[in-house]
Amino acid sequence: MSFFRAGTLDAPLLPLKTNAQFRARYTSNADIIELFREALVHKPSDIHINSEHPVLLEIHGQLHRLTEHALEWTEFENIARVLRDKEGATTLLSQGKDYDDAFALTDAYGVRRRLRINMTATTSIRSSQSASLVLRPMDDTPPTVQELGIPQSLLDLCYPKEGAVYVIGPTGSGKTTLFASLIRNAAETGCAWKGHMTTYESPPEFDLAALSSKHMLITQCAIDSKWGLPTFADGGRNSLRRHPDRKSTRLNSSHANI
Repeated sequence: MSFFRAGTLDAPLLPLKTNAQFRARYTSNADIIELFREALVHKPSDIHINSEHPVLLEIHGQLHRLTEHALEWTEFENIARVLRDKEGATTLLSQGKDYDDAFALTDAYGVRRRLRINMTATTSIRSSQSASLVLRPMDDTPPTVQELGIPQSLLDLCYPKEGAVYVIGPTGSGKTTLFASLIRNAAETGCAWKGHMTTYESPPEFDLAALSSKHMLITQCAIDSKWGLPTFADGGRNSLRRHPDRKSTRLNSSHANI
């Protein structure tokens, strides 16, 4: 199949920083993992993988091209198969569903890294099949409240003895990171929350359970995943059975109607 020359092919091509040799076609698992490793070396905020476009990295708000060619649909399917670890990985798109999850790999330096995944069907007048993957690199451990620069006057308001704390804002504004850093602070210092903290997330982005300490046991539950609970409403019911001292529920716009 021939593809039109997408305007994104005019984005600057990044030089390779690893020994990867992957700029032909993406058919094997090894080539695709090397693609991810090369992408991570450039420290992007997001990795954009779209059929009919080259792989693009968003770095400091600017798009840079990682591949020399626009991806064919079969290449996109191969990448989706690696991320979902199953054949027919794009089938759910034809059912009117998108896909949220996370993917872990070892980077070029031997460090474990995670990518938050969103896969969505898109519309193209040039092809009957078109889709988009957005991968966001995530650290296992959230930053400290000191690293985020949260003043003590605000921090005191984040741990009420009764009631709820709402963290709201547009996509990418740091809601998840802020809430995770507050949980880390409580677990490490015992300054406020103590006991059992349970979280309901779609998908879990930080390894909060690893922050469990003598002050706090943290358990995480994934929503709408192959291992977890189907909806946030189920999470609300479930939390009443698990006797948590504190509960954290992370919603995005797709769960606004619970």
